Amino acid sequence: MRIACWVSALLLASACSSTRTAKTTIVDTRVEDGRTRIDLDTGSSRRVVMLARDASVPASAAPRRVEIIGNVPGSAVVLVDTYASYPGGMSLCQAGEERFLRVIATGGESARNTYNAKIASCRDNIELADAGLRWDATSSTVQIRWLSGPGGGAEERRIVIGPDGAVTSIGPNGRDR
Repeated sequence: MRIACWVSALLLASACSSTRTAKTTIVDTRVEDGRTRIDLDTGSSRRVVMLARDASVPASAAPRRVEIIGNVPGSAVVLVDTYASYPGGMSLCQAGEERFLRVIATGGESARNTYNAKIASCRDNIELADAGLRWDATSSTVQIRWLSGPGGGAEERRIVIGPDGAVTSIGPNGRDR
């Protein structure tokens, strides 16, 4: 009986740890009511999250790309979603793009968006530096470097993702958001 008990304990521990280390993947993306619906597979369940876009993205625009750039297994996923810009007059942004960085908490009852940042925009003149996004899996941190950021000039921000998917944003002068 002791061997059966140990085997059961090992199988249970293995199942719990594999759920915790499973990587989240994107199953599907589509537009619903002017928002982006993303279906995620966390390894243990399917989750749906609805993402708002701003006025620089046409309501009917499907994402051009949705990329996972970081994964905190059992807790959160970091993704970048990219859209065609809303076209302006005189050929402004006809082929431009709008890009958003999102942190999606996946560990609770449902997926939820815990962080948004516009990281590139033709309409708002926001541009990332070369290697402007850097994911560090050991510290669950994303570093963002803009040539021209949301504030109008060169900016840097560090996003730290907690074990519950909550986010702390740290600017050049300490905690700023």
